[in-house]
Amino acid sequence: GISGGLAVTNTGIVAGLSTSHISPSEPKHVLLIPAQAIEAQLSEWLSLLAAGQLAPPSLGTKIVFSSKRNGIDDIYTMAADGSFTRQLTDNPGGDYQPEWSPHGSEIAFASDRDGDLNIYTMDADGGNVQQLTDHPGRDSQPTWSSDGKRIAFVSDRDGIPSIYVLDVHQALIPQHEPLDVHGNNVHQLTVDSGWDWGPKWSPDGTRIAFASDRDGDDDIYVLDTLGGTVLQLTHDPGSDSQPSWSPDGSEIAFVSNRDGDLDIYVIAADAGNVHQLTNHPAYDWNPVWSPDGTWIAFDSN
Repeated sequence: GISGGLAVTNTGIVAGLSTSHISPSEPKHVLLIPAQAIEAQLSEWLSLLAAGQLAPPSLGTKIVFSSKRNGIDDIYTMAADGSFTRQLTDNPGGDYQPEWSPHGSEIAFASDRDGDLNIYTMDADGGNVQQLTDHPGRDSQPTWSSDGKRIAFVSDRDGIPSIYVLDVHQALIPQHEPLDVHGNNVHQLTVDSGWDWGPKWSPDGTRIAFASDRDGDDDIYVLDTLGGTVLQLTHDPGSDSQPSWSPDGSEIAFVSNRDGDLDIYVIAADAGNVHQLTNHPAYDWNPVWSPDGTWIAFDSN
């Protein structure tokens, strides 16, 4: 983006103009920052710069996550090294399960801020929050299609957790207007007596990986969104869940307790060999690939 027109007021406030794109039609923001905060940050940055350790965070190295560090679940972003942490949401309800849009300009998430758990989106800076679903059931675990036009999610609106999909821009709920409780432009993708959860859209937009207990154990499945066929990837008496596609679509990382505790595994997307990536007595879960496919971020206790 661009910043400029800096000026220091007589009360020690630095005012500046910032715009996210080089376009007069894009919204601009006036920023007011205490000069003391800038001085403190520069002191830290200059020492890192002198040591050759300062690298500004880019979109490809930014992580979005939820945290209860302030007493309630909110959504934050940070650089891949844990620096530059920024809080994006702050409301009495909980905000959970954030996921970047394909181009990194938006974040989808689940929230119970209005009493029910529903799907929302917001801009990458936390602004322009939009509610996409409004249903007395629990809608959660959103995942974007590769073209950014659709979001798959989990809902128990028909009595059992299943995978649904909505059209993002057509599903925006108007303010102060009657709502269709069944959700306009929402379609059910999986129908089974078992529980389906944890959907993740493939990079090419043709498949959705998810976890299900439909065969008695928690295993990883892949749904062909065009033909509707379902392929079972894992067959283990342990619990396999939380699938995550590699950027090239050739592998799927997932979580399993097949060795007694939760660890991160990876399997070829065509049901090939399973490889264990972490092996620790603590719990490792929630794997997510970096955009270049060289790293996997995960939670651990």
